[in-house]
Amino acid sequence: MPQPPDAVPEPQAAAPGAVPQPLPAVDAGPAPDAGPAVDEPRQGPAAEQPAARADRERIKSLTTQRLARALRVPPGELSPRRAFAELGVDSITGMSFVAELGEELGLELDAALLYDHTTIDRLTDHLTDLVDNASGGQR
Repeated sequence: MPQPPDAVPEPQAAAPGAVPQPLPAVDAGPAPDAGPAVDEPRQGPAAEQPAARADRERIKSLTTQRLARALRVPPGELSPRRAFAELGVDSITGMSFVAELGEELGLELDAALLYDHTTIDRLTDHLTDLVDNASGGQR
């Protein structure tokens, strides 16, 4: 009985000791656009929605201001890419800094997050995600 052109052939048992043959190529057409992989890093502010950029900038500004207050330095002296430890954050400063940020953002935060998100930029990304998740993605 002839098979339609798009039919997949039935698998056949191989003879003992036979070398398996490669399967014939199947043209499935163009792959659907699945979007970016989950673990891809952010592609920068230009790839974000305007509301997301505004939230991130607001959170970064708040983070920088509160850290400057906790360290008693002008905000302009804080590099967003330097580690908190390099900026002078110790455990006591970190606890008060994180507690104040949590209150202002309406989030319950643990000071240990400074060990996982070690710079202003990294902490800002994390806090932006938390705020987004807390609001159900509604900005």
